[in-house]
Amino acid sequence: MEFIYLLSKGVNFEFMPALNLSKKTIRLTYDNIEKYVKPKKVGNFALGTLKDSKFVPKYVGRSDKDLQLCLKKYIGLQYTYFKFKYAGSPIKAFIRECSNYHNFQRQLDNDKHPEKPERVDADCPYGCNSQ
Repeated sequence: MEFIYLLSKGVNFEFMPALNLSKKTIRLTYDNIEKYVKPKKVGNFALGTLKDSKFVPKYVGRSDKDLQLCLKKYIGLQYTYFKFKYAGSPIKAFIRECSNYHNFQRQLDNDKHPEKPERVDADCPYGCNSQ
């Protein structure tokens, strides 16, 4: 009810899509990756920066085999922070990556649409036919 009331009073809301990753923003260092990310886990990540103390995603991705090892490849690049979340399977990680890609595409450095996992017959759930 309060939301409808505020809209009726002309309050302008700006909705930001969610990454569906950890709430914690972690500095992208070797030690932090070792501390927070378990080895040999499937999962998703976002790399980015902070602006006004808020995480700004600049790159989204996934690992179908070892999220910890994958994240270490990005140390020393232009990204200073990351968020992550484990996925139950490569297909679940693919679906989440597609969601993050489509929701944040305009601000991402990703130069192409996520590729589907090896040996999995899956299409992007957003129907973009990019595969």
